[in-house]
Amino acid sequence: MKRSSGVFARRSASRQSDRIAVMNKGKIAQLDDAEGLYNRPRSKFVADFVGRINFIPVIVENVTDGTAALRCNSTLLRVANSNGAAHGAATLMVRPEKLRLGPADQDNSDLNSLNGIVKSVRFQGNVLHCDVKIYDDLMLTIETNQGDGAAIPGHNVSVAWEIDNGALVTDD
Repeated sequence: MKRSSGVFARRSASRQSDRIAVMNKGKIAQLDDAEGLYNRPRSKFVADFVGRINFIPVIVENVTDGTAALRCNSTLLRVANSNGAAHGAATLMVRPEKLRLGPADQDNSDLNSLNGIVKSVRFQGNVLHCDVKIYDDLMLTIETNQGDGAAIPGHNVSVAWEIDNGALVTDD
């Protein structure tokens, strides 16, 4: 099997190359395969470039064996992909399709979870796009299926995700 590398337009790159270079201001921002760019971006630029994304401002409290303990307001979160983060302010990225809606009182002890209010729901074929206000400056977009009973504007919900489904990213 012939392996290839190259620079392509965004839509065709994942079908044409084993490795893809995402460029920002004339420099390689990240060189990786399509799955790595999508699920493990190293920067906000790369995360946003390759797909829809939620950015959550957090404080890194500690990192042990690559897993970071984070604080978002008063909520403790964890992320398995800490990208070498140090203590202090950081940004957690989570893709909309990795988030799950549930009742606000749902037990999510084995998951990351933030509570919020559904602000809007947009129908798009087999997917509902839900905007959930977590707090004043933080709105998360969730992609969920049509049968999700929690996707009702005005309802209090929990937004949950597994610790492997996020990554800390730099501002570059």
